[in-house]
Amino acid sequence: MVTKLIQKGKLVFPDATRHKIYMSADMQDFISGLLVKEPTKRLGYKSRSDILDHPWFKNVNWESLKKKKIKAPYFPECT
Repeated sequence: MVTKLIQKGKLVFPDATRHKIYMSADMQDFISGLLVKEPTKRLGYKSRSDILDHPWFKNVNWESLKKKKIKAPYFPECT
């Protein structure tokens, strides 16, 4: 059942109001690109720069991140 949903199902994002989850259009586009069913059309298939240059990461300074000079913008709570 789950396998068929993954292979043939349509990607649906949660309702932001109902589930209290906000996803920007760039975030939804990024996730959608990673989940394209046809591997050759998937985001990052051609080059990792397709991922790094995606608009969702527009404010990420990759060099600073690589050198561990910046902190993560979000830390999940552990329960």
